Amino acid sequence: MSYDLSHLLSRHLELCGYQRKDVPIIQPADLFLTRAGDTIIERLFSFERHGRLFALRPEFTSAATRQYALEGHSTSQRWYFSGPIFEDLSDNPFQNQRPSVGAELLNAVGTNADFEIIRAAMGGIELSQLDGWHLVIGHAALQRHLLSKIGLDHHQYRMLLNHRELLKTQGAAAVEAKLREQISAEISSPEAFSAEESDASTQHMLDVLLDSTQYGSTMGSRTREDIAQRILSKRKRSHGLDLLLEGLNVFAKWTALRGKPTDIFAAIAQLLDAGDSVGQGYVEAWNQLVDLLEASGVPSERIILQPNLARNWEYYTGIVFGVEVNDVYVAAGGRYDDLATLVNDDATAVPAVGFSYYVDRLLDLLPTPAPSSSIVVQTQKQWISAGQKVTDFLREHDIPTRLAFDRQNTTSDKLLVTVVAENAVQYRNDIFAIDQLESLLNALGS
Repeated sequence: MSYDLSHLLSRHLELCGYQRKDVPIIQPADLFLTRAGDTIIERLFSFERHGRLFALRPEFTSAATRQYALEGHSTSQRWYFSGPIFEDLSDNPFQNQRPSVGAELLNAVGTNADFEIIRAAMGGIELSQLDGWHLVIGHAALQRHLLSKIGLDHHQYRMLLNHRELLKTQGAAAVEAKLREQISAEISSPEAFSAEESDASTQHMLDVLLDSTQYGSTMGSRTREDIAQRILSKRKRSHGLDLLLEGLNVFAKWTALRGKPTDIFAAIAQLLDAGDSVGQGYVEAWNQLVDLLEASGVPSERIILQPNLARNWEYYTGIVFGVEVNDVYVAAGGRYDDLATLVNDDATAVPAVGFSYYVDRLLDLLPTPAPSSSIVVQTQKQWISAGQKVTDFLREHDIPTRLAFDRQNTTSDKLLVTVVAENAVQYRNDIFAIDQLESLLNALGS
């Protein structure tokens, strides 16, 4: 069944103009470690060979980006991938290998490219006849921009993102307690202070404090350096924690947003300054994307905006999306404009957007089809040429057919075609000429 669905989705992507691309199952491990979330890292199948660390691919996107650079492309490429991916699931070892089908649109920027890839993803979902789905769309770039306006650096931003699940399940108070604990531990460690000393303003303050000390080399058992470092640590901790808590306040509001596009866009407007041209530009492009999707036939009631939509991979730089059925995602993807610079030495940035179908999850939600039945073409040996011609004709029209020489006692009349002469076959009570088999095809479909 997984092969049939994978083939259906692959064929759909071919019809969307995407070319099949194959990448090796075994890849350098650092290709996936560059921007993998903790969940991916914990589940990566890795091994060492001749002093190098390798891994079984857990997805296709990183390998596709690397392949684009290795082949020296400079124009847009539309690739699709189909094959197994691997995750080390200790609690369910029989699911370590899973089928995956996905597409990547490389060297393509803007809303039109985002629309193309999302619409291609939705086409496969529609083709599968899945019921009860919703298209959920978030925005990684707008989220990062909103928090950077507060003054958070990358490390602080990651600290907030690492507490998304705790924020969702236990609320902001629980996250605040964790942040206070984490900041205290970081500041008190010698390694943390050594890193801070590289900051010029911090070093200057340390020098001033040391020079202005009038108490000799020690105060009790503590040196002047100990005292100065303690004062600086408290100052840094207070400032960093204040920023984090301010960011947490905004992040909690952001994380709570989920609903109809009109409602979410109105709520986002309350979080952005009127003069924030960058943030307003993100929102405008996002709104245009939703309009395009609705105009293309995606029902408006099926579109949900969830700005903080989380992905296990941390390379996303813009729109992120997923197709959800009862909290289960069956497809997901997004924009990753910076990935090429992270997985390739000396590579330039390649704007790109892509997605993957989770074929096994999709199969679990689809009804199990009844076993297909084969048409039996029954012939005598002297008429085998006619029997083979009928068999080949039906197979060319995607009808499972087998040739038999003996009467098939278990075959119903609906599934039996009998060769009655060198140039004629019988189906039920009707006779069809061998050179006019289209009429037989119509009869079989009735």
